[in-house]
Amino acid sequence: MQLRLNPSFLLGLFVLSGCHSPQQAKFNQGKGVGSELTLVVPFSEPRNHQWFGESERGLIVAEAFTVWAEKNADPNFPAGESVEEALRAIRDWKKEKILLDDWQKITAELGIKYILVGQIDDLTLTKPNVIGLLEPSVKASYRVIDVQRKKVVFQRSSFTVEYATPNERESQVLDFGSDSGSAEKRLLTKLGQQIGKDLFGYQQE
Repeated sequence: MQLRLNPSFLLGLFVLSGCHSPQQAKFNQGKGVGSELTLVVPFSEPRNHQWFGESERGLIVAEAFTVWAEKNADPNFPAGESVEEALRAIRDWKKEKILLDDWQKITAELGIKYILVGQIDDLTLTKPNVIGLLEPSVKASYRVIDVQRKKVVFQRSSFTVEYATPNERESQVLDFGSDSGSAEKRLLTKLGQQIGKDLFGYQQE
């Protein structure tokens, strides 16, 4: 006798077993940056007149991105003195912009494929017309440069990450007595993690 299982029953087993749904990266046909050698540049913060490598917030975002990637993907980040020299050259850049030709020259000795570079456009701890509560959000932009082809291959402009999602908001909205510094760090960490999901893909629960 052949045993047939109801599709609804199978779906229930799938959910109960804690299976994850894979979410593809947002570019490169879902492959993202993959294991290509990728340089992560600490984000700038134009509103505070802070260039790449000068913003403490930008450093937190870059670190959160690399930590998430190392935990959840198979990244390939360059290391060593040559990387430090390249990041110092970027931090000490004297012109208003770094052009695609410049990115290639700065990183010529690293043998990298991609550069992740971005900025924090705005960060707020409260929402307009909401008194007595902290509801942090950050707006950011970033792009991925294929340095070998001198081409921007992916970018997101002025997207927003919030401290708590709508489902989390009731339990995670903070009052003014809360530690705003910790909330800010958590928010920036969440931004770095989101960029990791964009560029590597992830397993959605």
